[in-house]
Amino acid sequence: MFSQRILGLSAVLLVGCATNSNVRSGEPADAGVSEEAARAAKLDGLEQQATALLHAEDEALWAHWTAGAPLDLARVKEPYRSLLSRESLTLSRERVDLHRFIASELISEGVAAEQRALSQQEATVTFMLDGKELAWRDLPRLLASEKSAVKRRALWTASHEAAKKLDEALGARDAKRALVVAELGLAPDFEEQARGVSLANLRVEAEALLNSTDAEWFTTLQKLSDAEVKLPLTALTRGDFPRLLRVPANVDAEFPKEKFVERLPAVEHVTVDATESPKKSALPLTVALSPTDVRVSLKPGIGLRDAQQALAEVGLAKALVGRPRLGDMRGAQVQAQLAADSVRDDAWLAANGVNSREAVIASARALWLFQARRAAAVVLSVSPEKYVVVMGRALGLKLSADEAARYRVETSDVLRAASQLDTMLRAEEQRH
Repeated sequence: MFSQRILGLSAVLLVGCATNSNVRSGEPADAGVSEEAARAAKLDGLEQQATALLHAEDEALWAHWTAGAPLDLARVKEPYRSLLSRESLTLSRERVDLHRFIASELISEGVAAEQRALSQQEATVTFMLDGKELAWRDLPRLLASEKSAVKRRALWTASHEAAKKLDEALGARDAKRALVVAELGLAPDFEEQARGVSLANLRVEAEALLNSTDAEWFTTLQKLSDAEVKLPLTALTRGDFPRLLRVPANVDAEFPKEKFVERLPAVEHVTVDATESPKKSALPLTVALSPTDVRVSLKPGIGLRDAQQALAEVGLAKALVGRPRLGDMRGAQVQAQLAADSVRDDAWLAANGVNSREAVIASARALWLFQARRAAAVVLSVSPEKYVVVMGRALGLKLSADEAARYRVETSDVLRAASQLDTMLRAEEQRH
């Protein structure tokens, strides 16, 4: 959900230490201590390099995002090749945050070619409907704007062919990632540990979430259908959801562009760039150039979703102030989610001059339920057959076997869904 940069992966491994058997006759008694001190100095140097690299990357990203400057992260990383090496990875094993950062960078480099191929295919893959070639990337917009339920169903079904085309590229990337992780000597579940999530534990929580929200979701789904598509629940398809989840006009009207910035909290050491330069990216970005220099790039938008996204970014930025540059991001992500959930707080809405508070809260809750239940389904989907069953249950539909074509498209990044679900559940606990 959030655009923050991933600051690293996590693992705890041990490096052998010098023992008394390594001390030769006639060596000073403190030789072992000196060796440890030398290793500690090397590790301190690696941490300084990692911090410097992150600073350089964030500066390059900031210039690219806000002013359209050329972005070449490979060139930014070039002076830090000794840091991004197998030797440094092995040496860093006793420092968790440093180790996961180096591992993260090496894994990312290892799958760079496959990721580029996938991104290119996602941007260009098409499918045919009624003799017209349609872009996969346009599917959400086409479904949200299509008034005919019959045409929405046809669009969704036809797009299965594009999903099948993406399947091979996704498989290649995921296979390469597993190979790189193994070649680096990391555990198969390293990236799971890295994000601080346990898929086994989250599957239990995902099932519990579905059970506890089933009744509320079916009631919400019927209200959404009555308001937007006028179909009985038994007639709904996956293709209806982009239109079902459109925020009502009266709710979006409560979040006009002129109030976009004034409703964001002012946070010491956080700079918010909300200018509307044509060269500026429309996507949000949060970078922490230092513990006292955190920046957020936003383009003022209209409506509930834009307001939530902006609040989340500032909430993330606030959590990064004063925080070590290398470290676990989970706490910051929870704070970002809590900030986004401000729109579900009647007191916050009243303080910010929102009139249709009940409607706003209902819309925000509907979006929360959809996002959480969909993430739960991804976490629970361990095979194409399981995906068809559990995604159907999460959405309140009976999906056909044809939906298995989208299994890898929707579940390949299961760890992102796991992190999203974990963050939403932890934030919800804090709200109550």
